[in-house]
Amino acid sequence: MASVLSQPKTPVVDEVTPYKIGILILIDEYCKILKRKLDGDLPLDEIMSEEQERELLISLLHLVQGADIDLSQLIRKIKDFVKPSLINALMKRMKLMMEDSVHALMDLFKDLPASLFSESGTLHRSSVLGEVIHRIHRVTLKIFLDAGLFLRRMVIAFNKLMFNQISRLHREFCQFYESWAKGSGCPATEVSALDLTTEASSLMDVLDEESYCPPPDHCDDATQMLSTKYSHRQGELFIAQQTFLLQHSPTTAMSPKELQDKLNGLLMNNPAISEAHYLSYLNNLRLNEYCGAQLNLHLFFDRQLVATTTKSKTDEQAIPRGYRYAALNMAALHYTFGHRAESLAALQEAIQLAQEANDHVCLQHALGWLQRLSEQGTGTSAYMLDRLVNKAGELNLAYLTSLGVQSFAKHNALASAQPATVFEFLLKSDIVNCQHSLCDLKCISYAQKASLWSLYGRREMYSLSSQGMLMLNTADLGIYHSGDAECTALCHMAQLHLEQGEMHHAALILKAAKERFPASSPQACKWKLCEQQQRFTLALYHGDYEDAECAITNMTALSPLQACFSRCLLLKERGMVRAALDLSTSLRSQCEGESQEMAPPQLYARLLLLQGELHCVCGNSYSAPQPLLSCLTLCRQRHYSYLVALTTIHLALVQFYQDMPKQALLLIEEVFITILSHGSLYDQARATYLWIRCSLAAAAKESAEAKRKALFVAVEKNEKVLSCFRKVQAHRRTKDAVYFQARWYHELGFTAERNKCAHEFKELDLQYPTWKPMDVCCL
Repeated sequence: MASVLSQPKTPVVDEVTPYKIGILILIDEYCKILKRKLDGDLPLDEIMSEEQERELLISLLHLVQGADIDLSQLIRKIKDFVKPSLINALMKRMKLMMEDSVHALMDLFKDLPASLFSESGTLHRSSVLGEVIHRIHRVTLKIFLDAGLFLRRMVIAFNKLMFNQISRLHREFCQFYESWAKGSGCPATEVSALDLTTEASSLMDVLDEESYCPPPDHCDDATQMLSTKYSHRQGELFIAQQTFLLQHSPTTAMSPKELQDKLNGLLMNNPAISEAHYLSYLNNLRLNEYCGAQLNLHLFFDRQLVATTTKSKTDEQAIPRGYRYAALNMAALHYTFGHRAESLAALQEAIQLAQEANDHVCLQHALGWLQRLSEQGTGTSAYMLDRLVNKAGELNLAYLTSLGVQSFAKHNALASAQPATVFEFLLKSDIVNCQHSLCDLKCISYAQKASLWSLYGRREMYSLSSQGMLMLNTADLGIYHSGDAECTALCHMAQLHLEQGEMHHAALILKAAKERFPASSPQACKWKLCEQQQRFTLALYHGDYEDAECAITNMTALSPLQACFSRCLLLKERGMVRAALDLSTSLRSQCEGESQEMAPPQLYARLLLLQGELHCVCGNSYSAPQPLLSCLTLCRQRHYSYLVALTTIHLALVQFYQDMPKQALLLIEEVFITILSHGSLYDQARATYLWIRCSLAAAAKESAEAKRKALFVAVEKNEKVLSCFRKVQAHRRTKDAVYFQARWYHELGFTAERNKCAHEFKELDLQYPTWKPMDVCCL
């Protein structure tokens, strides 16, 4: 390590290898075929289609940019879309070069400029490449230009070699060819026995055989090294590609183990590429590997600073610049792993160094992290966000500006601002994202809108925002963006389908999320939590308390607060009201002591709602209004319209238990439309069921005709209640509704319908017996 640290950064020098000589011969032979095609001298059976030419050119680009591979793999990559005559010409040319010693190699690089470029070695309209580029399809224009530049670089690099280096290159080329000859079944001493001038099909048959790929024990060490050998230029391209994939679509990038193996091999051949350590740092981050991430981050900045010290004295500001950005990255690393104190310490160091250097760009990034580490929804946080957005706009930092505006929208939502102002900020962010093509921030904006609509209780808009996120065209270089926003949208859609009783579709959506975001990806925790929440909900509907307990255990590692709240629900369903009240009181104290980010206000509101329901189910309805009214006040302050409606329904239940059905009916009718428009099937059924019971209780004190009319309405409405409960598989609630349906049919004198409901109740009671009064007292 010490020797690597002390080495100066080596300049980028192209290296001629046997693999690259094979690529040069392939390009040369392909250009000869194209020239014959342009002159009309090429037979019809050797003419490649436009699609084949495009595929070959794209493969050439990948071969030029990728690592060195052996000859068998090279042929396998191109044989599917080239004519056999091109492979025949390639192999014949390579065989002749091997037999003609060093002279053939020198003649190749001597003739390449004259045959492919003009006499002066430049690329213009009269040269072969220029003529081809002028006529080929414009989609492949850039690819052919890159191939021409590759030829030029190889010729220049070869001309710098000394004779002993050329001799060694020829020996390596012979080994490169002989390894293929052995793998194809021909001994190296009998390579000439392979008649390369015979019919093309005979050679293609040899290439298609399983023995075509040389086994590991037939390959010498030099050949094995070809599969992992990267030049400096190829290494930088590989790092750039994988870094883009990790940021844009982590699941499309190499697997963590494979990527780390590639980086280790790259650093063995090119220890001066410090960017490989940063890519390794990103690779460790997606596995939540703290020690590896910290080590690679240190190595990256150490090598950057060492390389900087070897430069001329004119770049004296680069060293302190490296220090402050190193501290800034360390702050981000500690924040990722939840080390708040260490993150703040590193951030303070970065701010101090940036202030000394008057680096406004670094200061704005540090301000963004400082706001993220501070308590959310406060006046201090708003002030920092205002400074961040204004200064980032002055410095033309579009990404930081848009991110700051989105953070401002989140701050306003936590600070109980009007929903219109929150979405106005997101609209400003969308404008910046479209102007600067910030794909990841577009996705985050849609996901944030979906979450906000969910908080405000607008199910249709919540669904539309999630679908809009999934339908968004996020392709960049043919790769679609795949990050937290996409995973969140899939979880939102799965939850929406579950609420509407579409369990099969919800499972399919979660399956798609699992396939797109494997368990090892950072986004997997989102669909894992969603999966356990759905499992818990279904277990409560079915009365399967053991499965619900398993879901809570799995949920604890992902979201302790959500797991604790779910345990309160489970205790209520089991009839352990006292334990549920004690646990909910403890959880309420914890939520009041935590910040809004750690304990979301909507969770606190649902906890208050649960406490009110617990008082009702144990027969103490006079204690229920206090938590319910606190919940109602909180939800109205924060514009949680659906939670307001749900709390109002529970207040109506309290009035129903206190023998005030008419007042309860008035409360239900105030929010009934909201529940039916934006609620789940389960909540719709519960609200309708309560409305039926309240209307019958109110009609009981009126005339017999009014009571009978109310019974007819109740029977009709209760059919919808039963349909909803059956669809969400809430069997215990179905049994309760069937019981009252039988009683109402009996009062109306419908004997057959009553007996049918009684039979259904008996079957349900055998499967789901009632052991406690809470089963029929809850909403």
